[in-house]
Amino acid sequence: MAVSLRNGNVECDFKTKGGHLDHIRFTDGNDRFSPMHRAPWVDEYHPDYPVILQQLSGDFFCAPFGESDKEPAPPHGWSSNGNWLVLESEENQLVAELERHIYGAKLTKTITLKSGSPFI
Repeated sequence: MAVSLRNGNVECDFKTKGGHLDHIRFTDGNDRFSPMHRAPWVDEYHPDYPVILQQLSGDFFCAPFGESDKEPAPPHGWSSNGNWLVLESEENQLVAELERHIYGAKLTKTITLKSGSPFI
């Protein structure tokens, strides 16, 4: 599932599986551009790939970034592979929480698109 966010300058989708920001689009006057990369296989079905590779696009948080001998996790951690629960969602703001704990910590992500701002 994806939740769309927008203001007058920015549009993006938050994917609840993996917590990726995808389809990031900016508007500057009459110009629209999408500077973030999307892997060519993103729209194909690859169940044998970890979530991060299935959805490799846009922006995502990695925790932990590398392998750990303390807590097994997929590549780039559960934050970019696990399920995110949307706690709050408005047209320009989203608050989501990772279902899993990472080293005992609860991870919460807040994404805000301020009115009139071209920044995420």
